[in-house]
Amino acid sequence: MPGRAAEFEPAGQPVGREQLVEDHEGRARDAAADGLEKVTFGVRPEALSLVSSEDDGLAMTVELVEELGADALIHGAIDIGGSQERFVVRADGRTPPALGQQVKVSLRDHSEIHLFHPETGTRRST
Repeated sequence: MPGRAAEFEPAGQPVGREQLVEDHEGRARDAAADGLEKVTFGVRPEALSLVSSEDDGLAMTVELVEELGADALIHGAIDIGGSQERFVVRADGRTPPALGQQVKVSLRDHSEIHLFHPETGTRRST
């Protein structure tokens, strides 16, 4: 969803779950040292996965399912710091969730989180 991204405080304020920020608190502190109060958080749909309700992850309400054959793009909202932020998850197109369904989303690998300058949009170095 163009123009929409989650923002979080560089001081390491949790973004939903500790799993999403533990590897990036250092980069957030670097952003604070550079005088930034906020950075924009980004993650690609293929870096996220749907997991079982027993697994660790973030709760997402399904708002749209784009069935693309072997894959499906699942659009939904995740509560981050009291704000409903939009995410897209790439999933198996044979078994997509239903509209309105609550699913759990997990990050495949922490290295796939990207931080951007909130005004210029330039990517912060890793």
